[in-house]
Amino acid sequence: VVTRGNETLELRNNLKGTGGPQNLAGHWHSRIKHGDELSLGYYKLRADAARAYDYAARLLKGPKWPTSYATEQSHNTLSYIETREKEMKFLGINVDLNDTLATIESKVKEVVSKANAKTGDQSVKYSITE
Repeated sequence: VVTRGNETLELRNNLKGTGGPQNLAGHWHSRIKHGDELSLGYYKLRADAARAYDYAARLLKGPKWPTSYATEQSHNTLSYIETREKEMKFLGINVDLNDTLATIESKVKEVVSKANAKTGDQSVKYSITE
């Protein structure tokens, strides 16, 4: 549920890796547990926080790990885009998709690199569009 004043917007209940707003600005904190809890950053949209989790989960946990959006290319699917658009319209804001995807890719790459440094695994590909 996303709220603005007395209004609420119901989003998919199964968005993974998103907690409630974690700071005074009301941004969504995306995080994943992989040994330690790893922060994937704060996002204005819950859908983007879920997308960050999905990307990290596929890299750290493998392609069969449960995610919010079904496939690796899901940042382009109607489900993600529709959820994002609905959330932006409700909140009365515009969040650039390309900027957000670049932020997600950068943050996830940083987190995965740190996690892999512990195991010595450097075989992970980082492109969000792969």
